[in-house]
Amino acid sequence: MPKLKRKNKSSSTRSSAIYDREFHFLTDNKRTLQLIITAFLALSALLVAHIVNQQEELDLYKEARAVTR
Repeated sequence: MPKLKRKNKSSSTRSSAIYDREFHFLTDNKRTLQLIITAFLALSALLVAHIVNQQEELDLYKEARAVTR
């Protein structure tokens, strides 16, 4: 009885598996990049709010000094 040979995976199947791994890698990087950008934007918004608040306090201080003179 002849031995049955195993079929090798076709090159397209191997390419597809490699592409899937690459795609998941890129997807993970995209999510990470989105999180980093979101965090950066949130911190930037906090910084702007802090600067605006400091400016308002400075204006109030100047106004109070002008009144007391």
